[in-house]
Amino acid sequence: MTFKKCALTSLLLTLGACSGTSCSRTYERPPITQEVRDRNDNNLNSDTINEILDASVKIRSKYTYLENIDDMTSIELKIKGSLGSGVVLYDDDKEEFYVITANHVLPPKEIENGILLEQTVTAGEIEGEVIKRNEGIDLALLKLTGGKFMPYTRKFAQDTNIGDYVIGAGFPSGGQKILFKGFISSYDIRDEVPVHTVIDSSISPGDSGSGTYILQNGKAHLAGIVQVYYLNKRGQAGMSPLSYLRNFVKDTDIEDEYL
Repeated sequence: MTFKKCALTSLLLTLGACSGTSCSRTYERPPITQEVRDRNDNNLNSDTINEILDASVKIRSKYTYLENIDDMTSIELKIKGSLGSGVVLYDDDKEEFYVITANHVLPPKEIENGILLEQTVTAGEIEGEVIKRNEGIDLALLKLTGGKFMPYTRKFAQDTNIGDYVIGAGFPSGGQKILFKGFISSYDIRDEVPVHTVIDSSISPGDSGSGTYILQNGKAHLAGIVQVYYLNKRGQAGMSPLSYLRNFVKDTDIEDEYL
């Protein structure tokens, strides 16, 4: 199955979708249980929608680097950037804001055959410090240097099920904040290892890092971070498995607030 990571990237101020990776996948499709059907019914309300919109923030990354350093005759100075989305979180004890997003939205740790010179990441208009990132599961956590936000404050989801109704908000094409919705349709698994939780929802470049929430008793609980959309499966996207999201925030300052 072919998918693309869905941050929006630019090279020398030229905007375009980034390239992705082709992989072979298998799927598990257990039946939708009556319990899942029941908890999806009549769960969405305006307060929940506003909470999700308020906690969603646009991520901008920019970095400068020297390319072709092995060939001194063709060294180039280049600037790249990306646009994505994130979810604002909050540490009550220290009164500090954080953002969780997809790792590929951020500048790379290093440049192949190049030297990274300068990099910045902002959430809204506020600069963020990368305090934790994991390329393997495509998650990253920023601590913001200031600003005022309306963070997501509820505990993360405990589990997900096939058929769960999902809703989230992102910044497709780096534009305005837009809601998306759908259902968990399957689990993307390779060599018996979960890769993504697949949602039937329309996702675009710029939505990477968006929070995806399931509804329980009318309340939204963060269940994953949007990471990819599938090229050969129209209307399907992949978010981080819930277990990866929960494990990622362990041993951080926000663990107690969200687990």
